[in-house]
Amino acid sequence: MTDRQQLIRKHRQGTLTDAEYQEYLALLRDDPTFQEDVELDRMLTQVTRQDKNRLLWEAVQAAEADATVRPLSGGSRRWNTYAMAACVAGLLGVVTWLLWPPATPELVRTEKRDVRLLLDETTKGYDDYGGSVWLRWFENSRQQEPQTYTFCRDTLTVYLKNSRDTTQWQSVQLLFNAEQRKLYVQPPNQPRRLLSECLDTPQPLLFTP
Repeated sequence: MTDRQQLIRKHRQGTLTDAEYQEYLALLRDDPTFQEDVELDRMLTQVTRQDKNRLLWEAVQAAEADATVRPLSGGSRRWNTYAMAACVAGLLGVVTWLLWPPATPELVRTEKRDVRLLLDETTKGYDDYGGSVWLRWFENSRQQEPQTYTFCRDTLTVYLKNSRDTTQWQSVQLLFNAEQRKLYVQPPNQPRRLLSECLDTPQPLLFTP
């Protein structure tokens, strides 16, 4: 396995170190072939999970059907049959959990976005970080909210229930209040929203871009 493949695998498993994560972002930003490898890995992972889930579901259905239609000669045999079916269903549930744990958010896009001063949108702000911040989008299909975020230092991370929502962010502006040192997001024709900084859990976004 190459180092690049190890980076992709460890990112999928959520085990990247800080240095490896920076290397991953740099490759994703600068190397189109690496972007293709990441997308291929994401697609193969989804297909594998779907296949495992389908096979396990078919096995549960087959066990239930067998318990329902099998000829029974007495109460004891009937009890044993249903008990066996229940054990099979329980075992398959455990196997499903082991083979298909809760999904890890998948990185779908990253870019460096210019930040404008709140009172003068023609001038770049957030000068501690060169007038821009990193903007990353992750897909997390299991989250309840359509969009959530974390923001700390120079990186805004957005978690999307549907990865296609990244296209809606093309018209969203980032504005910096230099006096209060606060960062805002400004979607078209909607109020700007203040971003909370460096919280432990993702926060819901109260707008739809």
